[in-house]
Amino acid sequence: MTLFTGTLDADAQRASLFLQGSRTLAPDLPWLKHTAPRLGRLALALDSAPQTPYSTFEETSGQRVFVLGDILNMAESNNAAWLHAQCRDNGPEMLARQNGYYLAGMVDEHETVYLAADQLGLMPLYYWEKADHFCFSTSPNAFLSHPGFIAQPDLMGVAGILLTMHACDNRTTWQEVHRLPPGHLLRWRAGEGVRLTEINSLKAHDTYFEYPPSRCQSLIQNTFNETVQRRTRLGETSILLSGGLDSRLVAGSLHWHALHKVPALTLGESGDYEMQCASRVAKSLGWHMHPSPVHLDAYPAWAPIQARLEGSQTSFVEFMWWQALDAAHKLKPRIMTGLLGDAVMGGSQIAYAFDPESEKYDFATQFKKANRFGHKPELVSRLLKQPGLAESVVEALYKTWSAYPGLAAQKCWLFDLHHRQRLHVGAAAWRLSFAAWPTLPYADSDLLHVMAGMAPPAFAERRAQNGMLCTKFPKLAALPLDRGGPDIHPMMPSHAWQTKHLLSTLPGSLRTLGRTIERRQYVRHFDINSGGWHSVRSLAEPYRSTLRELFDSPLLDELLPAPDRVLSTPDAVIDGARYKTLLGLLLQFGPVQQGDPQ
Repeated sequence: MTLFTGTLDADAQRASLFLQGSRTLAPDLPWLKHTAPRLGRLALALDSAPQTPYSTFEETSGQRVFVLGDILNMAESNNAAWLHAQCRDNGPEMLARQNGYYLAGMVDEHETVYLAADQLGLMPLYYWEKADHFCFSTSPNAFLSHPGFIAQPDLMGVAGILLTMHACDNRTTWQEVHRLPPGHLLRWRAGEGVRLTEINSLKAHDTYFEYPPSRCQSLIQNTFNETVQRRTRLGETSILLSGGLDSRLVAGSLHWHALHKVPALTLGESGDYEMQCASRVAKSLGWHMHPSPVHLDAYPAWAPIQARLEGSQTSFVEFMWWQALDAAHKLKPRIMTGLLGDAVMGGSQIAYAFDPESEKYDFATQFKKANRFGHKPELVSRLLKQPGLAESVVEALYKTWSAYPGLAAQKCWLFDLHHRQRLHVGAAAWRLSFAAWPTLPYADSDLLHVMAGMAPPAFAERRAQNGMLCTKFPKLAALPLDRGGPDIHPMMPSHAWQTKHLLSTLPGSLRTLGRTIERRQYVRHFDINSGGWHSVRSLAEPYRSTLRELFDSPLLDELLPAPDRVLSTPDAVIDGARYKTLLGLLLQFGPVQQGDPQ
């Protein structure tokens, strides 16, 4: 996560204290570069990897523009200069109309601040305002360093996190601190406050509903190929290569367009199913594999860093991405990923909202699945000692869901992208940016527009992705595919593979010298009863007593037993999340209550 903070404040001392204090949030990475640029009265602080794309432009009339990240389809090498010209000709709303993973801002000659981010709002942008000064940051906890900020918990924000394991409806854990909604332009001027305008929100439509399946498939494939090609023009990149389908399609398309051998980065151990599958893909493409082991004993070091940087806004369920930073930093300035692939193009998340009894898609079914990662509404209201509070959050989420255009299945698709994908999956890109700037083909605006106009059967159950792999990349389709367990049979198995498979079956685990080795790397990362998570529980335990005023103590003790207790997790990924969310809140609020927010 690149730490980027700014303020427009006539009080120079107050602004300096805010920016200097917020810098302490950044992790201690030896390659981080700190810059403190000024654009008129707009003071900024940036802690990032040395080659992070960042540009500024100042016009003699007083208009100033900055861009953090990549803007695609531009005609100049300086993002900020090009965007300034767009805003000059078409207005400040052009800040929000760009394609790419970015954050952009402008200050005009009247000291009016405008801010925007990528269409899905994956780039985090938090803001806090007073009548005479304005502050923003990529971290919601940056405002704790401001002399005028009073840290009061936002109970509705906390309730949303407890319900779903991440924030809801752009609230945060702090009163008066908000996250910019997807597709919106923020405007602030002293004495007038913040005004949010919807500019570029993703909308469902029915443009392609009557297309025959073959034409739908062709349109999806061509659009995806173009999204990857656009990103290769940004310069040399590595790739985050898993053993699954999403990154395999990215790898196949990238291999067509890249003019260099792409380094492949995979998390895990050599015996993992994911590593086994990813290494075959890298070898087939002639790329060198760079494994990045994830050590559970490093979890207690990274847990408080993530808690203070992200403030429980994103899911607090694993810390594997932090351990990939060192390897990613040594490869290329950018890293291409398959993040969000199954949600955007695979349609896998839509199925979670289907009620088999009514044979319809609805919010109640979708929220029930999301709530499995959190606590029941009635428990959340009791825990926060506010009857009906969590139920009101659920009602607000339903209103958000209902307001989306399109069919019920399309509402489910949009709701998932703007909530779970944006705050859970999207956070991985944010963390990777501390080492190499992430490029996200599945979050491309053109691809999103195409998928938003498809009838769900055209791509649900990964139909479009499976078809693309088999027709466009048959060699990759013949390689083992990680499906999250011992079943790694290829999409299009060769005769040799079929014969080998008949002779032996792949076990769910290997046994070596009497000990079981878990070959699913994600299970090791998510298992709250592992040694790494036990250390995190012990780290958070001293803060339990500091939160007695916020939480109902007996219920907290019931929902989060002491570290010496083994926790019940029938599903290591799903059932462990609710415990971890409480640990994240303890690690976030506890130091603040004890007077040590950093």
